[in-house]
Amino acid sequence: MYLKESDLKPAPNWVGCLVLKDLSGRVGAVVARSQGLAPPQPTTEELLDLNQKFWTWCWYVFGKIERGELWEALDAIRSIALTPVLDWAAERPHEGYLRLERKTDPEAASSLMATVALVQSEALYAALQAEMVLFRSLRAMVFERYGLTFDPRPDEMLESEMRRRWTTQEAQ
Repeated sequence: MYLKESDLKPAPNWVGCLVLKDLSGRVGAVVARSQGLAPPQPTTEELLDLNQKFWTWCWYVFGKIERGELWEALDAIRSIALTPVLDWAAERPHEGYLRLERKTDPEAASSLMATVALVQSEALYAALQAEMVLFRSLRAMVFERYGLTFDPRPDEMLESEMRRRWTTQEAQ
């Protein structure tokens, strides 16, 4: 990675980095000062925004599944909503899928595995349901930590409508 010297500041993402060559010692000093830094905490706005976006994305993915746009529905929510909340719940820096298999505990890994599906409507719908269950449990943990509340009624209405439409579609 290339950075200007003025951009090189202590940060949690430098922890554990190996410095290969540092003639001036500046890079090594930044890495050393980064040890023990806490991961950045999400802001209240980020958490509330992600909560709102999550349910919009669920509806979007559900529409993809309904219309048979299965490849589009495959990975949409995991990468943009679940991995950040997984990291915030575990109080670690958010890196997306990077090293996720080594960072997650067995229970979280099992829950995340339930969100992986074959490219089939039924499997994708089941994965979407698993994503909603996982998001709710992580959201409860993170929101409680930050003293946030939310109105569950929109989530429940959206899920109810998805269930109704799925049942109607299966009946046809």
